[in-house]
Amino acid sequence: MRQGQAVFVDSGAWIALALSQDSFHEQAREHWDLLRGTGAKLHTSVPVIVEAFHISRLQHRPTGGADIEGGRIQIRNHQDPALRAA
Repeated sequence: MRQGQAVFVDSGAWIALALSQDSFHEQAREHWDLLRGTGAKLHTSVPVIVEAFHISRLQHRPTGGADIEGGRIQIRNHQDPALRAA
């Protein structure tokens, strides 16, 4: 991956990242670290945000979830402070 490359993030990735019990959570965290390390420019769409928000709310557990606050998705994961604002 090139430094600062544009990457579209679909709902499955946001959901797996936000929900620690998701079967793809660890893989999503590894990709998140890679993207952050290369300074990737993350892009998504309104339908993706709505879907990720809706599914994460349905699957919410005390260790993770997502909220929309001030027009931004706020991903909560009490185990990793770096994931608190995405």
